[in-house]
Amino acid sequence: MADLRLAGVSDAAVDAYLARIADVGEEYAQSVLAVEQMFRGPAMHVRALREASGSAAATWLFDFAYRSPVTGTAAHCQDIPFAFDLLDASGVNEQFGANPPQALADAMHAAWVRFITTGAVDWPSVESHASGAQVFDVSSAYDPGDYRFDSEVAGV
Repeated sequence: MADLRLAGVSDAAVDAYLARIADVGEEYAQSVLAVEQMFRGPAMHVRALREASGSAAATWLFDFAYRSPVTGTAAHCQDIPFAFDLLDASGVNEQFGANPPQALADAMHAAWVRFITTGAVDWPSVESHASGAQVFDVSSAYDPGDYRFDSEVAGV
């Protein structure tokens, strides 16, 4: 953690990272950093570019945090059956078990349809909270600091 602090990452962001590790398990610590480098950090750079271009009001972030009871993870692309409300598609039960949460699919699908049809979603844009995101899980909610660690590590 000393390296993160030397890189300018705040104590609060380091604490958020440590909480994430405590939540997912020590064995996934490297995976959390890999996800930050491949997905979440670059998303922060895009967010910063959109802010610089005056497009922050039309920029929203989300975080798919539902952990599969089968794999124990919330991995890249596991959001797709929920976003498209395809929980009955082939392979979904193998990834999520016999009863993936329909309420989560309903919430995600509604958000995607709303964005596609109106160009907006119903949670705050990055103009309000630069690191905020709608966190989709069994109990979904907006978190104004969801991407704070990622933003600080990315230097934006």
